[in-house]
Amino acid sequence: MEGRVPPAAMLPPLDPLGSLIYYLCVAEGLKDGGLRVPSSGRVSTLLAIETVPGTLRARDARVQALWEDLQWLNRAGVLFHEQPYREDEFYRRLAQHNVNARMRQFRPGFESINPRTRRLVLGSMVEKTGTAARLVALKDLYHFNHSEVPHRFLRDFLTAERLVEDDNECYSFLESMHLLHFLDSYPPGAMVAPVNRQRHFLVEPTDFQRSLDMYLELRALDYASSIGNQSERREWRTELSAAAQAFCDNARDRQRPSNSNERG
Repeated sequence: MEGRVPPAAMLPPLDPLGSLIYYLCVAEGLKDGGLRVPSSGRVSTLLAIETVPGTLRARDARVQALWEDLQWLNRAGVLFHEQPYREDEFYRRLAQHNVNARMRQFRPGFESINPRTRRLVLGSMVEKTGTAARLVALKDLYHFNHSEVPHRFLRDFLTAERLVEDDNECYSFLESMHLLHFLDSYPPGAMVAPVNRQRHFLVEPTDFQRSLDMYLELRALDYASSIGNQSERREWRTELSAAAQAFCDNARDRQRPSNSNERG
């Protein structure tokens, strides 16, 4: 759309390590409500890797759990990639200056207060776990539908999965994600607020959403924890993907013309 900042100019595609750094920046910034992004030294310390015995592991238990979540997401085939990431792309060591170089590239949603301090800018990023879960659900529908998704189709699925409470919450989500460059609509401009809910239009993830894919998946797993599924985070993610596939299959079955001459 005219006047939009190209998503590719906002954020380079994040690999597993970049996604983990991005996640830690957001999680640490939200922890005390101060929105201050941790220093590159703090992040570098959290990312410390050790060999136990003969196996690379993170020294920090929470970071170890995040690495394991990323590996599981990679193996489960739910990520936006043509080929799975190689195993050597996980548990990588990174010097502090390289951590800092990566953090300087994060935007929008990251603001420099001074050369050594950054803060989160809420409203310019996806930090809420429920929003991440909705974006992940859209990705699943887009994958199993093999194409853009009718907005009513998405609305019905989000409602069925209790990821939105009603139409108003769904369309507010569409509008805000379009403004943040996570969603595109066809025809163009269909999601300019206020959305004409009676108009037929299609939605799809943008390249910007793809670039933050693994971060969004981690936040979506946090959503599962927040609704009481701490021990079943991955099961929730698997079930969401299966529900999206069934939803698309059922929609295709309803659209398939029946043959009146067909015998049982």
